[in-house]
Amino acid sequence: MDWTKDSQVAEHILWVHGPLFTHTIAHAVANLQEQDHAPLATYFVGRVPDNEDVRTRFVPTIAYQLCLSFPKLREEIGTIVAHDPVVLLRSVSRQLDSLILQPLAPFLPVSEGAGNVQNHPVVIIMDGYDYLDDFTQTCVLNALFKLTQQFPLRVRILLFTESSTGISTTLTSGAENGSVMEISFDDKRLQVDDQANPYLPFALRAIIEHIWNMVKKVTRRNGHT
Repeated sequence: MDWTKDSQVAEHILWVHGPLFTHTIAHAVANLQEQDHAPLATYFVGRVPDNEDVRTRFVPTIAYQLCLSFPKLREEIGTIVAHDPVVLLRSVSRQLDSLILQPLAPFLPVSEGAGNVQNHPVVIIMDGYDYLDDFTQTCVLNALFKLTQQFPLRVRILLFTESSTGISTTLTSGAENGSVMEISFDDKRLQVDDQANPYLPFALRAIIEHIWNMVKKVTRRNGHT
């Protein structure tokens, strides 16, 4: 069963973390979604981000990419920005309400029939979340959680980080209480929690295991076991 396409799954956020190759996995998963012509939005954070810039651009960037999947949404958002251009300078929360939650609602109906092919859940991929400062992490994660709460059947979030430390307690607590699924790997093991395991699409599992095997080969070559 493919977690990104299962509209009935209870967990809406998947957190993948490991010291190496998480960026490669994030790009590979994004490519899979594009090949499947599935609704997709991505946000890749650089190693030394301008946190204020991320807070300003995160929601508009996601909104722009959603317009590519839902062309009629472009007109809705364009009208909102034309009437209130200052919205692009507002807080992450205010931008989320104005540019995504309100205009997107008609395009993501929460109904029993939402699981057909043309209504696959929207997948939002964020890589490099751990590079952000604490305040920006909180702003971004609150926005992502709010998205999944408003559209519980229609949005899936994939977060990729190199580190599992220095991460927002909201995310780590979610992994502990089961509201967030977790895949972790290092140079010795790949660990998929019981919740995530049944929902990993075959291709995603193959990508992760292939890259993890590469990690093991590199560490062995460098004299580690």
